[in-house]
Amino acid sequence: MNASIKSLALQSLNVALRLLLGALWTVVKTAVQVMEVSEMSGAEKRERVFAIAQQEAINLGKNFSSSLINLGIEAAVQLLKGGKSND
Repeated sequence: MNASIKSLALQSLNVALRLLLGALWTVVKTAVQVMEVSEMSGAEKRERVFAIAQQEAINLGKNFSSSLINLGIEAAVQLLKGGKSND
């Protein structure tokens, strides 16, 4: 994929998730960044980020589906791999 197209796609993904998840998006991105350096397995990292996101959603008084939280986690991973995790 062309670098500029990839960059545009990642920026669009970031905006879309910010709209869908609101404040939770920042929490998910931060948790994914923190977990990246952990020595846990990928599954353990995902589980931990999911738990953090679920608790934060409760704290925010929001009720997000598991699939939407998982979408946020996967998007955050892709943004991190793409080097674009800015708001």
